[in-house]
Amino acid sequence: MARKAAGGREDSTDPDDLFDDSTLDEDRIDRDTPLDRVLRGETAEHVRRALAALAPHYRDVLILCELSELSYAEAAQVCGIDIGTVRSRLSRARAKLAQRLAPFERGAKEAVS
Repeated sequence: MARKAAGGREDSTDPDDLFDDSTLDEDRIDRDTPLDRVLRGETAEHVRRALAALAPHYRDVLILCELSELSYAEAAQVCGIDIGTVRSRLSRARAKLAQRLAPFERGAKEAVS
């Protein structure tokens, strides 16, 4: 399943090519600085906390539609609600999430400047 999700099979590699340092594989080079990695981790933690603070009925719809990329109809079926209710809850969930993340965003902008 992982191979299928990744888009196919791995390319075979000649062992002699693995020891050749003359060319670099750009996909394998990590260009992030340690600060970038720390900030990304902090951002993820703030988003997790903000999501956890949402009421479950808002959080469920937000996760189903935004993260799992289900359609409104699919999310409505999973939650056992009407499509209109999914739209309403999703709109409110986005607003509440933005409201909870606003202090973090202001702090991040101040830290950069």
